[in-house]
Formats: sequence, structure tokens, C-alpha cells
Amino acid sequence: MLYFICKIQIFGTANMVHDPQHYEADVQEFGELLSVMIRSFAAFERSEIFCSGVTMSQCSTILGIGKMGTMTMNALSEWMSLATSTMTRIVDNLVRDGYIERSQDPQDRRVVRVSLTEEGEKLFQAILEIYHEYHAKIVECIPADELHQVVESLTMLIEAIKKTPLLDNQICTKES
Repeated sequence: MLYFICKIQIFGTANMVHDPQHYEADVQEFGELLSVMIRSFAAFERSEIFCSGVTMSQCSTILGIGKMGTMTMNALSEWMSLATSTMTRIVDNLVRDGYIERSQDPQDRRVVRVSLTEEGEKLFQAILEIYHEYHAKIVECIPADELHQVVESLTMLIEAIKKTPLLDNQICTKES
């Protein structure tokens, strides 16, 4: 019988043997469940975070700076997985709205650093509270003896996603 072997490097190397009879169905179900989870979380973000007066990109930017502290624009762009030009537009709006301030690096004037203002810190804390409340409500629906397993599974999923290269299938590119 033919088996597919996948090595995952998370807490060591684990060999996982996929039963070919169930593999395709499991991949299909995995994709559907992941899509439901993403849509559900996006609906929460649209209804709860937008009421804070920022877009999701702005919210993610505030969360990144709030969690990481003062960052260079390049580090922020990398953390957000966005082009520097796109990140600059997002930061421009947040500077205009008084949530972020820019400063030059004292050692290298070409390097721009961004940090939260006092208003930005207040918004960061408010957004964190919204997320925490929502996450707590989700956790309340998970049996206590299974919560750690869910956290470990999500950690494994995130690590697998980080290791998986994007597809280069040309679907979203225009041909000249």
C-alpha cells in the first residue's frame, strides 16, 4: 500500500503517515474548516474592530507596534508581510489620526522608526481587550480538558503555514 510521508519540524521531527484512502477527504475537510474559521474571525473583526474607527490593516499595524514596541518601517513591513510602500500609506493615515509617530534613527537618519502615541497606546489597549473578550468567549465553549490540545493544534497549524510556500499558480496575475 502506498503512503505519503510528511515531516514536520515543530517539537522535533514527526513522521506522519497519511492513509491514501482518507487523505484527499481530510485535505478537503481541512480546507473547508479553515475557511469557516477564517470567515468567522473576519466577521468578528469587521463588527468589533471597525467600531474602533480603524481599518483591519491599521488595527494590525497598531497591534504590531504595540506588541513589539518601536519598530523600523522595514521591520514593520516585514512583520505585516506588506510592501514598504503599502505600509507607508497605512502609517501615513495613522500618523495623521494621531495614533503613531515617526522618528529618525539617531545612528542612521535613513532609517525611520515608528511608535505608538499616547492615543495609539489607548487604542492598542482597547483593541487588546476586545480580542481578549472574544477569545475568552470562544474558550468557554471548549471543554477545559481539551483546551491545551486545541492550543497545541493551533500552534502546529501556524508552524505548518509558516513553512508552506505560497503557490505560484499565476491565477491572480495578468498577462501582458
